[in-house]
Amino acid sequence: KKLVENLMKWKEAYYNGTPLISDEEFDFEERKLKKIDPNNEYFRKVGYKTSTRDINVKHVVPMLSMQKVQTAEDADKWIKSIENTPGLSFQSLKYGVWIDPKIDGVSGKIVYDKDGNFQYASTRGDGLVGAIIPFANQIKEIPKKFLPNSELRGEFFISKKNRKYFNGPLRNNCSGLLKRKEFTEESEFIEFIIYDVHTYSKSNEIVFKDRLDKLNKIKQILEDNDITNYRIVPVEKTDNIYDIYKKYNEQLRNSWDYETDGIIMTVDGGQDNYNLINSKYTITSFNRFNMALKPPAEFGESVIEDIECYTNRQTPY
Repeated sequence: KKLVENLMKWKEAYYNGTPLISDEEFDFEERKLKKIDPNNEYFRKVGYKTSTRDINVKHVVPMLSMQKVQTAEDADKWIKSIENTPGLSFQSLKYGVWIDPKIDGVSGKIVYDKDGNFQYASTRGDGLVGAIIPFANQIKEIPKKFLPNSELRGEFFISKKNRKYFNGPLRNNCSGLLKRKEFTEESEFIEFIIYDVHTYSKSNEIVFKDRLDKLNKIKQILEDNDITNYRIVPVEKTDNIYDIYKKYNEQLRNSWDYETDGIIMTVDGGQDNYNLINSKYTITSFNRFNMALKPPAEFGESVIEDIECYTNRQTPY
C-alpha cells in the first residue's frame, strides 16, 4: 500500500513537470510492485488526474498508457507471445513489427469540429480526462484543419537544439509551459509531432493496412487541406528486435532532434489485427498490440578538475 502511495505521488509530480525521483528509480519501484502484486489496481490507472484549476475535457476515445519492457529479450518474448494469436491477418509476426521513437514529451491531442476546423487541444491527463491547453492554436506545427469530428494524437515537446534556453529536463519545461494560461515568449519553443488519429464516426474512418500506411494517409489528408507546417513521427519496420535495439542505442537516440526514452513496437497489420489482439484481454489500461522498449538511460560523468578555497573575510578563532 505504501509503495502504491509513493508511486502515485511520484507519477503526479512527474506529469506536473516537478519529478521527485529519476526515471530509472521510478521504473525500478514500478517493477517491484509488478513483481509482488501484478494485478494491483495501480496498473489500470493512466497518467494523472488533472488539477482542479485546469479546464478539463473528457476524451471521446480514452488515451491509454503504454506497457513497457526493459530489454530486447523481453521485447522478443512479447512478440512471440502474440504471434500465434488465432485469426490474425498474418499467420506469423515474422513479417516484422513497426518501430516509432518514444518521444520524451507531453502526450496530447488536437480535436476538430464537425467542419474539420481546429476546436481545441488538450493533454492526456489520466487517460479519461485531460486539461485544455488555452493557447494551443498558437503552437507551431498544429494543423488547423483536418477530418470532421476527429482528433490527431501526438506529443508536445521542446527540441534538443533549444536546450540552451532552459534549465533541467526539456520534458519538465514543456509540461510547465503547457500549464500556463497564456502564450509566452518561451511557448514558441513548444512543438507538436503527430503519431495517431481517431475519428468519431464510421463515415470518415481511416482504413489502413499497416502503421506506415496509416501515417501516410494522415499526411495525405493534411496536404489535401493545404496544411504544410506539420510533423509526423518517423517509423520503420524490423524483423530483428535485437538489431533495432542496438541501432537505437548507438545511432537513433542521438540522431533525432527530440529527446526519447526508448522505442515503441507496434504489431504489423491494420485495425482488425489490433482489435483482435485487444479482445483477448478484458482488464487493461493499455493497448496490447504495441509495447514500449525502454533501454537504459544515457549517463554522463562530471569530473572535478580543481577546487579553490577562499574566504571573504577573516574570522578570529
